[in-house]
Amino acid sequence: MCVPQPHTAEVLAENLKDCIHSWNIDIRLSSITVDNCTTNDAMIDILRQEFPYGSLMLNGRFFHMRCCAHILNLIVQDGLSAVIKSGLDRIRDSVAFWTASDKRYQNFEQVARQVVPGCTKKLQLDCKTRWNSTYDMLMVALKYKEMVLVMLEKYNKYWADVNGLMGVATILDPRFKMKLIRFYFAKIYDELTAQTEIDRIQDLLRELVDEYGRKNSKSQASKSKAKPVSFFSTKGKRIMLDEFAEFVEQDNGATPEKSDLDKYLEASNIPLVDDFDILNWWKTNGNSYPTLQQVARDILSISVSTVP
Repeated sequence: MCVPQPHTAEVLAENLKDCIHSWNIDIRLSSITVDNCTTNDAMIDILRQEFPYGSLMLNGRFFHMRCCAHILNLIVQDGLSAVIKSGLDRIRDSVAFWTASDKRYQNFEQVARQVVPGCTKKLQLDCKTRWNSTYDMLMVALKYKEMVLVMLEKYNKYWADVNGLMGVATILDPRFKMKLIRFYFAKIYDELTAQTEIDRIQDLLRELVDEYGRKNSKSQASKSKAKPVSFFSTKGKRIMLDEFAEFVEQDNGATPEKSDLDKYLEASNIPLVDDFDILNWWKTNGNSYPTLQQVARDILSISVSTVP
């Protein structure tokens, strides 16, 4: 899609809206993944008014998905700029000086072999807009409390929903389900925090299943409204039948049927294979969990990044 100048939020929103309608996906749309910039934020706000919340997942909570690669870059750049900018600039200037010519670099290597004989890595000047090249230049992890707090704040601002969706997608992989999350969270967090995070992701999935279940119930109810059949002609027998129907309803409510999610989680994990096609698995086996299949279809189709 080629968008003409100027690339304002209004122009971008209008062009993207035209594409969505021309592709006939407006009623199937669940999310849009874009780079993290103010123009895209404004564009998404405009598009929110064009699509009814009722057709969006959880009333549009995940309509705006921010590119994970760009967010990660912003997080690290903010941390570096907020805490170690002056020190980082001195390191960068020094590396630039020694790599400016072959003669200087040869002199540097001669001294380095004497002082640090085990170090064979070459100096590498970073690209300021790419945090991974800065990491390669520094060669060490810079652990400052202030930097961590700045990065954590950015993480909590942008990654809360993305992290939850990734957890849901993990559960929807029949090779992993809840076990992979429990395994890694136990390594990452303390026991209390791990359980809190596990519950948060599981609650999000149950919220999605409940929403899709309600939609399915309304759809089925509108398609078929069965009329009650009168088996008794007398008033007394009619009252008795009504009382029996109420009893049956209460009795059924005492032993609720297991949800698709409960059935899915109770089933054994399938064997671990590298070339596993998760979409084909849900297409083939999803009839056993129809509501969960719909959730998997929409969640697994979300792009979490615009970077290939």
